[in-house]
Parts: sequence; structure tokens; C-alpha cells
Amino acid sequence: AARCATLEGFDAAECLLLRYDAARGANHDLHIDDLWLWGDRIVGVTLRSQTVLSFYHAEADLLVRVALPRRSAYVMSGAARHEWQHGIFAEDVLGDRIAITFRELTTEVLSTPAGEEVLRRARCVAEPPAV
Repeated sequence: AARCATLEGFDAAECLLLRYDAARGANHDLHIDDLWLWGDRIVGVTLRSQTVLSFYHAEADLLVRVALPRRSAYVMSGAARHEWQHGIFAEDVLGDRIAITFRELTTEVLSTPAGEEVLRRARCVAEPPAV
């Protein structure tokens, strides 16, 4: 069983590493990750320095800011994943920050030969070497 019930069956097809450099005005525009490609759960890890992840709901014209301490992790799913845009404003990048994001494929994409191949290759990268 997974240590976090929300992550039961999570099978990452992508691992994205981003470096945010405050001196260069690094930011991540508000967006919703591609709904046709990426599944319901997105896992993020914040390293090196803290930041704030902002969520914006266009219909309600509501902005919610969530502190991400250094060495923290989050799971984005449900309404936060599908209905709210998220991003990091330049003024919230306070130092050198490393972000690691893990994404799973949608069931629809995973059921295609291309989706199966993507997941097969992702698993090969993540498997420990044979001894």
C-alpha cells in the first residue's frame, strides 16, 4: 500500500526538473496542465528555497496562495487540478529553487500503444540497476 492513499496506483510517466533563479526573474505563468494528457494527480517537490504556489479560479475571480516551504511536497488533484489555474509569480521566487514535478498519464492516453510505450520507457529510467 502507498504511504499516502491519494497516491495509490500512481505511476509517473514524466519527471520534470525546473530551476527557478530569482536573479533572472524566474516565474511560471498561471496554467492548467494539459487535461487530455496528464492524469488527475500531479506531485511536486520544492527544493533549495521556499516559494508560494498561487491558484486562480477564473469564474470566481479568486486567488489562493499556498506556501511551499523548502523540502516540501504536494499532491494536486481533483478541483485544484482541473478547475484552478496554478503558477508561481516572480515576486514569490525568493532564491534559487529547484522544482521536481511528477505526472501520470490519463487513462485514455495510457490505453493507447503510445501511452503504454511512454510508461514502459519511464519505468526503465526509474528502475534500479541490476546487481
